[in-house]
Amino acid sequence: MFAAALQALAKVSHVQVNVHEAKTQLSRLLARVAAGEEVVIAKAGTPVARLVPVEQPKKKRELGFLKGWWVAPDWDSDEVNKEIEDMFYESIESYDPLLEGPKDGEDDTA
Repeated sequence: MFAAALQALAKVSHVQVNVHEAKTQLSRLLARVAAGEEVVIAKAGTPVARLVPVEQPKKKRELGFLKGWWVAPDWDSDEVNKEIEDMFYESIESYDPLLEGPKDGEDDTA
């Protein structure tokens, strides 16, 4: 993450202008800022301000925009619940708790 931030900073180009130039060339400087450039305004060679692009607010996500696009199958029906119950009890009945393994005549490989 830190490396990505450094790369992003390296890509940002900037120009330094004095106060007089900033006053007379404000429209051009704003166009450069809108293009992603950073403008530093200096007074007597000392930077005093920075013009940077404003971060645009992220568009809010609309909840429910996929409603009706996909419908889940009926996995919680009485039929499916009964099938799961039967499978569960079949697996329990196939083991003898005293032998700790399959009952005689049953295959223990699944």
